[in-house]
Amino acid sequence: MILFRTANVPIGPEAEARGTALVFQSLGGGGNVLISAIGLPDPQTLGGERYVAWIRGTPSSQTVPVQLLQTGPVVTEPGVWVGAFVFGQGEQIAPFQDVIVTAEGQLPFIQPSLNRIALIGLFNQCRPQ
Repeated sequence: MILFRTANVPIGPEAEARGTALVFQSLGGGGNVLISAIGLPDPQTLGGERYVAWIRGTPSSQTVPVQLLQTGPVVTEPGVWVGAFVFGQGEQIAPFQDVIVTAEGQLPFIQPSLNRIALIGLFNQCRPQ
């Protein structure tokens, strides 16, 4: 699933913000979602302290927060932000509505700050295999 930059994120001279979400769900339920992003500005640019990916509109109508952590930069490339959500046997996460990445403040993460969305990807635009 491709995550696209929103208008909240200024276009930088180094790289444009983008990301992916890899969703794996077994037939019996259980699986994981791996989220990665690159080219994001410092979260303070959007009024936050950290980036959080939100899996919204799950079959059980949940919104699941996944804190993203930044890796170190490689040569001159910006760092990559990554996070993962693992769900257990019998649980189902897909199909869901979308994944958004927002700049958030302090814990706990209760609901996304919709005025700080950096990336968005719609589940119905991905190609399940």
